[in-house]
This record gives sequence, C-alpha cells and structure tokens, in this order.
Amino acid sequence: FDLRHAGLGLGVMIAVFLALAIFTTSLADVWRWLKRRRRVPRAQLGMNLAHTGIGVTVLGIALLTGAAIQVEAPLKVGESIKLGDHRVHLEEVISRRGPNYESTVALLRLDGEQLIESEKRYYPVRGEVMTDAGIHARLDRDVYISLGEDLGGGVWGMRLYLRPFVRCIWLGAILMAIGGALAASDRRYRLRDVQASVAGRPAGQSGDNVSVTT
Repeated sequence: FDLRHAGLGLGVMIAVFLALAIFTTSLADVWRWLKRRRRVPRAQLGMNLAHTGIGVTVLGIALLTGAAIQVEAPLKVGESIKLGDHRVHLEEVISRRGPNYESTVALLRLDGEQLIESEKRYYPVRGEVMTDAGIHARLDRDVYISLGEDLGGGVWGMRLYLRPFVRCIWLGAILMAIGGALAASDRRYRLRDVQASVAGRPAGQSGDNVSVTT
C-alpha cells in the first residue's frame, strides 16, 4: 500500500507520531538493559512487548481511518477503474444457479493479475437478495469489491474499498496478549505473592497449624 495516495489528516499524523514514540520508548528500555549486559527480566520484556502492541494497534487504527479509500461508481464490462494505487478491471458478468438461489457474479481482475469474484444472490423462496463481496487480502491491505445494481447496457454499479493495515490491529492485540502472559510468568511476581501471604498471617502463627490438647 502506497501512503502517497492517502490523504493523512492532522489527527492521523498525531496518532502515527504517538505510535512511533511508543516504539522508540520500548526499544530504548530494552537497549538500556542490554547495554548494561544484564538479562532483561520477563516482567520488563513483557511490559515493553505489550506497549509495542499498543503502538501497533494505534498505528493500524490511525492509518485505517485516515488512509482508507472508498469508490462508488458505474463500471462497464471491459472497463477499468482506479482504486488508490490499484486498477480494477471488470472482465465479465455471468449468471450462476445454486441449489436454492440464482446469482449474478462479476469477474474482476486486480492489477491485471488477481481474479476477484463479487456475487449477488437471489433466493426466490425467501425473496431475499444477498451480496457476497469479493476480497483480496494482503499483509499491508485488503481490497473489497461489492457488486451493485444492473444499470443497463452492460453497466453495473460497483462499490470498491481499500482498507490498509487492517492486520496491524490484530497483530497489536496478539503482542499485548503475549506481553501480558510473559510479564505474568516472571518469577519475581510469584515470590512477591508468597512473601505477601506470609506477611499477612496473624502474629505468633507459624507455617504449620498445630493443635495442642491438654
């Protein structure tokens, strides 16, 4: 995904700056431990990893909000339309019949390579129409194409969406979960809990409960 095609507003740029600040702070913390030639504690490493996950999530939400592109336009069979730094070509529209539905399928070519099918199904028994958007997923972005109405003369209404960096949101959540689990597994936390439980016993009570009868 090319950010040069996206109009990033002030709010998005601030969010990106905050995410980069989180990355820098987390890496600096780890670097300080390594510079002293000391092993990074699990709690510290987990905290930094969780903070990095927050930064990745913030970055993903900011870029998804500010750089997403949506195009709604009529498209004739054999014509192409531009979507960000991609070009979508409508090759043909065909009919299919399923066990309990009739469908219209648009066959589209993304950048002259990937074939995307967008389908509109009609269920006669229920009298319902359902649209199944065509999706092409990549690590840095997702492309969604939804088939609209037949406008006549081989022209169809199309809704095209470009959603960048969606996976950053999921990756950030995974990093936060791993970071939390890593921090919780630090042995120092378990020792601290044991010490706290021992310190909380009533005065004069030993480690073993002994009952004496006279």
